[in-house]
Amino acid sequence: MAGDGVDGDVTVSNGVPPTPPPKRHVDCARLGMLGDLVEGAAAGPSPPCAPTGQNHENDPARVIVVCTPGLSKTMGALHPVGALWEGPVNLLRTRAQHKDFVERLEAAGATVHDVRAVLERDARRSVTARLALEDLAARCLSYELHPDAKRIAAEANSGPAAARGHLYHVSPEYKSLVLEKMDVAQLVEIILTRPTVTVVPSLRDTGLTASYAFNPLANIIFCRDQQVTTRKGIVMARLRSTQRHHEVDVLEFCLRKLSLRVIGRVTEPNAFLEGGDFFPAGPDLCFIGVGPRTNMQAVSYMLENDLFGTRRVAVVRDDYERQQTRMHLDTVFNLLTSDCCLMLRDMMGGDSPTRRLVDEWVRDAEGAPYVKGRVDVEFSLYVRENGYNIIPIDGEDQLAYGCNALNLGGGRVLSVHQKTAREIARSPFFSGDVQFMPFDAVTAMYGAVHCCSQVVQREADYTPFSPLAHTMRLEKCYVCSSTVYPGHGTMFVRNDSKSFRFCRSKCRKLFAMKKNPRHLRWTKAFRAAAGKELVVDATFEFERRRNVVAKYDREVMASSLRAMTKVSEVKVLRQADFHRRRMRAKEVTERKDGIRDLTQSIQLVEPVLVRERAEARARVGQAMREEEPQARMAVDE
Repeated sequence: MAGDGVDGDVTVSNGVPPTPPPKRHVDCARLGMLGDLVEGAAAGPSPPCAPTGQNHENDPARVIVVCTPGLSKTMGALHPVGALWEGPVNLLRTRAQHKDFVERLEAAGATVHDVRAVLERDARRSVTARLALEDLAARCLSYELHPDAKRIAAEANSGPAAARGHLYHVSPEYKSLVLEKMDVAQLVEIILTRPTVTVVPSLRDTGLTASYAFNPLANIIFCRDQQVTTRKGIVMARLRSTQRHHEVDVLEFCLRKLSLRVIGRVTEPNAFLEGGDFFPAGPDLCFIGVGPRTNMQAVSYMLENDLFGTRRVAVVRDDYERQQTRMHLDTVFNLLTSDCCLMLRDMMGGDSPTRRLVDEWVRDAEGAPYVKGRVDVEFSLYVRENGYNIIPIDGEDQLAYGCNALNLGGGRVLSVHQKTAREIARSPFFSGDVQFMPFDAVTAMYGAVHCCSQVVQREADYTPFSPLAHTMRLEKCYVCSSTVYPGHGTMFVRNDSKSFRFCRSKCRKLFAMKKNPRHLRWTKAFRAAAGKELVVDATFEFERRRNVVAKYDREVMASSLRAMTKVSEVKVLRQADFHRRRMRAKEVTERKDGIRDLTQSIQLVEPVLVRERAEARARVGQAMREEEPQARMAVDE
């Protein structure tokens, strides 16, 4: 390939340029664009990462990654089964429904990043970003010389110069030159379609002809599978299907370009991990499925490297079924709220032939190794033990992606199956809001809204596991009983060491004037003394301060947190019932006052007909009185 030359613009015979000096990959780690993904990147301090991770599936989703269908989908639609799809696809309807999906995510307050837009970001104005994109495209574009190229060249009596030209046009140098002249949109299409160009000596025109083959990323629309987002950050997965392996590289490129925290990657040959098998369930617990896609080797890698960030990890084993239609945990299970979930009815119960079994891995402290605790616990029993109420889903509805809903946080659920959405809304266990959206053009590719989105950041930030709960003490104002937050209000300490808190200067001055709060009509003490507030109730016992040292127990803490939510709901209901009963006497009094007013002022509400008759009689009488003097004068004459 190389020819003799000197400094400057030099070419050799047959138009083959000299071999340029070796290039190194662009170091984009300092910009948070490529990081460890780029081979040869210079070592240096890691770039600051954007908030990444999720504590619970019910926390509000703030950053979501999606991929809009494009040319790679068009290629996959040519043979759906070969593209790992369930059936034929109408790409126009797919794009319309996916656009509606993205609009709903943005309406819920989430920042949505599209893979195509992230790949193109800054590449037109930043040379560093442009070179990073070219390097990724170079790994996706393949040049190869036809196996019979030498024979064809020999039959044509081509010389050594022609042979060197053939080799140059399939070399990395020529590929780099081609990519350098391309537009950013062309580079993105190369990354998503992964073309292979095979050149053959043609003995005419330019001397070469080319044929093209593509290996498109037809399933990259399902952004859930390429990574797992835990409490600590993002773990890049390793997909079971070999034709999807390159999707992980593309997603990792995009995540690092967004400065999101990538904390690990599954690389072992026998380890497989896919994001549809993972559900975060709070700082204490997370679920991960082991079945047709994810295996125990990948789970062991995450346990050994402390990538989950929770005290307990529930490994949900699919030992008896392993069907394509139930390939991931999110196809048969989903978390709707902090105490409500969906589950396939057919796999519930210890006698079910398709039951799931749970192995629980536990650690005692942050950084301590995980140890297997309970084993072979039936899944629905385990879920109920952890405070979740189950909404069962029939097998037919599960096949229509009833379980594959997306929780946007705070009980806001997006469902693609109308019957399941109605069952969720009618369930007494569900207290949120569920929306239905048509998504049948996308579900034909074996996935729904949960599969099409990867939530990389939810509102609750990750905090290291610690048995010491950091809470702030809220005080009550002595005069008006308002809440006094830390750093607000004033405190007065009397000579006997008794302290008094005040929310504002008004309350402090009233205390200095020795005003009794029970005599001020706008205070809570007055309302309680007058019987206008609920004072005696069992729910108030939970708020009573107890100066008793209690030994820490995580199970007790978790159950107490769940009980606090229930107690708050009961308290609101009882206060509403108290107000309703207190208003009954007022209703009786208002009814008596209304009857008295009606009796005393009945003329104000007389029927219209009676009033018109009275006015008519008055007019007739007036007319007769006016005519009487005229008649008398006529008689006298």
